[in-house]
Amino acid sequence: MHVRIEPGPAELPDHRVHCENGRERGAPTALILVPRGDATALARALRQLHDPQGPLDLDRRLGQLAAEAPDGTAFAVGVERDVWVFPGAPFEFRLVTISGSETIGEPQVIRFDAGDRCEVRDAAGELVATLRGPSPAAGATPDVERTRIVPARKERPARVPVPALALAIAVVGLAVFVAPLLGRKEPAAPRQDAYTPPPAAAESLAAAVTDASPEELAIDEEVPARSGGGPDSAPAEDGGEELATAAEPPGVVSTETPAEEAGWTFRAKDSITSTPWVHEGRLFFGSRDAHVYCVDARTGERVWATETDGGVASSPRGEGELLYVGTYGGTVLALRQRDGRVEWEGRTGGKIVASAALADGSVVIGAQDGKVYAFDAGSGRARWALDLGGPVRASAEPVAGNVVIGGEDGTVRCLGGRDGRLVWETRLPAAVRAPAARTADGNSVIVGAQDGTVACLAASTGKVRWRSKVAAEINGRPCVVDDLVLVGTGKGHLVALAADGSGARWTARADRGFDATPLVVGDRIVAPSYDGKVHVLTLDSGKEISSWAASGGIWASPVRSGDRVVLGTLGGELTAVALP
Repeated sequence: MHVRIEPGPAELPDHRVHCENGRERGAPTALILVPRGDATALARALRQLHDPQGPLDLDRRLGQLAAEAPDGTAFAVGVERDVWVFPGAPFEFRLVTISGSETIGEPQVIRFDAGDRCEVRDAAGELVATLRGPSPAAGATPDVERTRIVPARKERPARVPVPALALAIAVVGLAVFVAPLLGRKEPAAPRQDAYTPPPAAAESLAAAVTDASPEELAIDEEVPARSGGGPDSAPAEDGGEELATAAEPPGVVSTETPAEEAGWTFRAKDSITSTPWVHEGRLFFGSRDAHVYCVDARTGERVWATETDGGVASSPRGEGELLYVGTYGGTVLALRQRDGRVEWEGRTGGKIVASAALADGSVVIGAQDGKVYAFDAGSGRARWALDLGGPVRASAEPVAGNVVIGGEDGTVRCLGGRDGRLVWETRLPAAVRAPAARTADGNSVIVGAQDGTVACLAASTGKVRWRSKVAAEINGRPCVVDDLVLVGTGKGHLVALAADGSGARWTARADRGFDATPLVVGDRIVAPSYDGKVHVLTLDSGKEISSWAASGGIWASPVRSGDRVVLGTLGGELTAVALP
């Protein structure tokens, strides 16, 4: 039961259109229309909607957005069946139900019944987008009663509450939060990104109603993290680790014994789903606390921290003097590695959860507005943008001056790094949300899809060399080592496939998903699972040698730094431990 947005065919010369569908059971869905004359309007709107802490907080934020937005702004933001609608000229919001249709002329909250839809049209009557309620069940009679309450209007101070709206939202909130406690059970939603819901203690929209696993498309991946589940899963039953208090500066190092002997732990203010980049004795990574960090790889001491316009799930990539990373605010940043200073920033049309690829002098990165963007690595000048027709969650993989990237429609494309030309494309049976991996010789790429398909493609032509199938969706980059391809699934399988396509050699199991790319150290594998357990397995048989528990669930991939393994957690900790 969830409202969805379908973009229409209309081209809007005067407005930017941002469509973002939230995951099932709780993550916000948003349609935002902002005038092109204000270059920062969309980024401000996305920042305003970052990390809502429950329905009342969302209502307050939308009131502020309505009050501060430039003329010509219109938006609709929904959670479950309830949609906050703020219409504005020149757009018409027309609600179509079983009992007829009507124009929505004032801000209000609408509960969508099965089969309801709201058509958004421009001044010429062209369809801009359609918001659809849940599909009616066979033989069901839709309930035509719905709640309509006028929220904070644009001319009202956003901080002045509307009692009726507060009452309605409180009712919605009670229904959302109490239902899980009464044993409500719904089928799992597909993972759509690296999003992680909040701690059970935080009254957050996403945590309230999610119940299963995998990756994301909410207003952000940005609600505070909690332990257990997948990036989309239910609040942890055991609560998870407590984050550092607000009185502490971002980034705290904790070592009970000297760091060089016992490892170290660096604490950020929110989840770390960004895989660190290791370079010249330093670790570079992002956090959902809206910072990019650089820490000393030997001691864990913070070298610098740069604040951004939103959470950072994107994993940094470096070249020369610069470091490149995307943000939830839709910004691509080039930071100086030595001090974190911003050298340039590029703009996209949506939240960024993917990581950048460096190819032929370009920084190539996908965004949730459905486009892949390329910026000049030195100057930040926009080179090209290509619409893939759906949110881009997969990171691009550089291959000989080109990039390979998967899409929601299952198409894997190879694009020219400098000009974006299509080199080849290959269609897989389901969405591709994980990055591709190159083989050691660079002649092939390994790609995983959401139906469990694993395909080996020729890097130069895209021709399928072999296909295999694993038991569930693939959310992390495959790991190619020697004659094996290690593939993790969102249901807790780690499968070793023969690199020649002859089938599976062995399978290991975990309680939650193997969503991070495993790290191979000699003849051993370090494989974190989403429940926060780190498994050490033999490479030849997958037999578990040992394991330990981290501070929270793990989505980011582990990396090697000297004689240590470094990994980030949803509890907001970056930890360095001795190699197994």
